[in-house]
Formats: sequence, C-alpha cells, structure tokens
Amino acid sequence: MEIRGKVVIITGAASGLGEACARKLAERGASIAVFDINKENGARVAAEVFAGNGFEVHLFDTAAPTPLVSFAVRFLSARAG
Repeated sequence: MEIRGKVVIITGAASGLGEACARKLAERGASIAVFDINKENGARVAAEVFAGNGFEVHLFDTAAPTPLVSFAVRFLSARAG
C-alpha cells in the first residue's frame, strides 16, 4: 500500500501503539494528525515526528475530537490534494 502523500488521523498518538503508528506512517511519507488528551506527550510526539522527517504533523488535544476530526480531514485533505 502506498502511504506517501496520504492523510492519517491517529487517536491516542501520544504513547504506545498510537505513537508507534504515527512514527511509522510519517516515516513512510504520510501527513499525520495527532489526537490525544495528553497535550504534553502529544506535543512531544508531534515535534519528534516532524523533526525526524519533515512531514506535516498536526496536534489536536481534546477529549471530544469530533469537530476537530472533521476539521483535520478537510484541512489535511485539501493540503494533500
């Protein structure tokens, strides 16, 4: 499956499996939207993933992400073409 250029939304991306997925998918060229209620760890993951490969990473820290998921899909999809 070709990942480069795809938009990926990952909930729980501040640690564990979500963090591992964010890192691996970004390595393969995806634009990542990081969702997690843990703002500090989410910011750390977003910064490290971006610094590691230069691909877009967006951080969303909320316990009720539905409106932000909608925003992320529209925003990142528009950016990805």
